[in-house]
Amino acid sequence: MNKIKFKLIPLFLIFINGIIMAMTMESGYYITNFEFKTLLPFQILPLLFVLGIIGVFKGEGTTYKIGFFVLVLISGFYLYRLGLSTDFFSIPEDVQNINNVITNNQLIEFEYFETTLKLIMLLSTSLLAITLYIFPYNMIILDAGLLIFLWIIDYNRNSYEYVRYFIPVWTFSILSYRAGIQDETRKDYRVNHKRRLVNALAFTLVISLTSLFINVEAKGIYSDRLRAYFTGQTVTNTSLNVRNLEDAFNLRQTGYNNSNTSLGGDITINEEEVLRATGEPIIYLRGNVKTTYTGREWLWEDRSFEEESSINDEKISTFESLNGDNPLKQLEIRPTKQITSSLFHSLYTKEVTFNNNIAKIFYDEMFDTFTGNKTVVNNYLVKYYDESLLSNMLEDSTSMSLELQYLNFPETIT
Repeated sequence: MNKIKFKLIPLFLIFINGIIMAMTMESGYYITNFEFKTLLPFQILPLLFVLGIIGVFKGEGTTYKIGFFVLVLISGFYLYRLGLSTDFFSIPEDVQNINNVITNNQLIEFEYFETTLKLIMLLSTSLLAITLYIFPYNMIILDAGLLIFLWIIDYNRNSYEYVRYFIPVWTFSILSYRAGIQDETRKDYRVNHKRRLVNALAFTLVISLTSLFINVEAKGIYSDRLRAYFTGQTVTNTSLNVRNLEDAFNLRQTGYNNSNTSLGGDITINEEEVLRATGEPIIYLRGNVKTTYTGREWLWEDRSFEEESSINDEKISTFESLNGDNPLKQLEIRPTKQITSSLFHSLYTKEVTFNNNIAKIFYDEMFDTFTGNKTVVNNYLVKYYDESLLSNMLEDSTSMSLELQYLNFPETIT
């Protein structure tokens, strides 16, 4: 049974690695009400199935082989039932819900991630259990892929902190594997496997403790640049100032005359295509610039944006009462060129979201404009109320009349 005994070590490492993967996902996404016990069967059953197969071929004696064969049948049966009872086809919808929740900066419940995590545990455990004996570095490659993914999409903390969780498993795996290679090349010596195991554990402990003293907060210029490249408009701020906007739509790009007191004169129109819009009939789209024209003068004061993808509740309540049972209209904006961080939308927009993309959106409540702080490269969705309906109802309103009179094109353009 010595052969099987030392085959258990990789399986045990896979089990520990699965626990660390689940903890990393919980920490990376800030999943609330996390229930690891529901994931355990999807990790344990594949390991028992592979252990049974190893025992059938490597076991010493008929009794042991029969016992391992029974283990294969039992674990395989329950693994099959587990697969049938899990609705893996709901994963695309769950992923969409996760994206929406993250985009709106809401808490992520475990139920959104449950099926996805079950599939991750099942596939990763099965893959590693089958291939780890063939290519022992598979576990490190798989973990590194998870860490890179979290590092790309994570905007709340430094994801490379999670590397510390994996260092003990990686270290022990490499040391035990390298020791095994030495054992095979020294066939004329009697090898003390227990001593090898103790040495690997000792080195693992030393390396793991040393890693605790590494300051992961001190990022270098190259990691900063890589993070900026991968994250796009995903940002860490919960609020930002107009001065911090990156690639803000400036006055020159609008084509309007830059006058200190009035908006007028010749308009220079750039015919180059920068975006496309699909959905409802054509409407005027509005954005924001660092300087705002109020109808009387240019506003040079600082403006602030809060992390929000929809207008405030008070405006929603007002628009909903005026809109009645009429459905919201929808428009998808597709940038064809990277020009600005400003998000273009309609006058009576309810919310702006990035479709299937984890990104933060900022909102200026004073001027009802949306933006990211990075150049927009992804398609985004604009949901808005019927403009003609709300305009007719609000045209007598003092709070809206000043704004509406400057949107009656082309009368206000000279």
